[in-house]
Amino acid sequence: MNPDEIAALLDSLGIDLNSTVMRALGAVLELSANLYNPVSTAAVLERVREKSSEAPTKNWVYKCLGELERKGFLKVDKIRQPYLYLSSTADLVEGVQKLQRNASIRIRRRLAELRRQVELLESVTVEDVCSALLRRAAPHGTAQRTTLIEGEEKVHATIINSIFEQVGPGDIVRILLPLHVVVTDRGVIGDFDRLVIEKITKEVRTKALLTQREGEEGIRCFAEYLRPTRHALKGALDSGNLEIRVHSSHGKTYRFYSLNNDIMVMYLTEMFRPDVALLLTRQTHSRMIDDAIRTFDRLWNEAVDVGNALLETTYLA
Repeated sequence: MNPDEIAALLDSLGIDLNSTVMRALGAVLELSANLYNPVSTAAVLERVREKSSEAPTKNWVYKCLGELERKGFLKVDKIRQPYLYLSSTADLVEGVQKLQRNASIRIRRRLAELRRQVELLESVTVEDVCSALLRRAAPHGTAQRTTLIEGEEKVHATIINSIFEQVGPGDIVRILLPLHVVVTDRGVIGDFDRLVIEKITKEVRTKALLTQREGEEGIRCFAEYLRPTRHALKGALDSGNLEIRVHSSHGKTYRFYSLNNDIMVMYLTEMFRPDVALLLTRQTHSRMIDDAIRTFDRLWNEAVDVGNALLETTYLA
């Protein structure tokens, strides 16, 4: 082992070679030349003082010797020679083994605690944390300028009223959702999705981007889900109002509906029917909106158009 590795090992065992405790042990080993002669506290104190720029007191050295005894590095005959100390190679081995066991137990406990923390972190989403923070901070700061929408019907109504009802000539709606959320309730399309497709059919230019996890087969399920609206879907795709692309994404990203770069409804949950969202406007959240739109545009350029394939599958499903 190189010096750095040795230093790291000693540190993990809690051994500081420059400490008074270790200097006291070194003094015992030096003074008991054949490792069998007992050494007095006074002799240890004198030897430590000879080799140290800072002279420790007798009580301090006595305390260090007591600590070495507890750790197994020294032996003391407390009945016949209570103030004389012995140390041998076997004692050093015993002391190091004891430290090693204690360090191993301590590290295992720490690892167990870290595993619990990792499990906790993996069990919640960023959206859960944001939602909780917003609820706590509601009377203050950003929360005063942020509309937190709670309830499935309110979320859907906000998307319709704040996005699709506000669309004018030249406007564009962006939709960014994970495919595994959209297809969860396969085959049972709701009134909200029907209404969205109806709005898109009526001259609302929409770019819908679905993120797909690696190995996920979701397009057929999505087609089955959209099958009841396939005629309206065909009209929207044929008119050019609707583009649908899929991006193979390895991580989480934003989930939102947006109108141009001005208004955004951002989901704070991955539920099939989201019940918590934020209503963001450029006046209050320009940076967040800009970042979300940049992310959308980047993923959009990397994504694959699935409109025709999706339409064909809806008629075959």
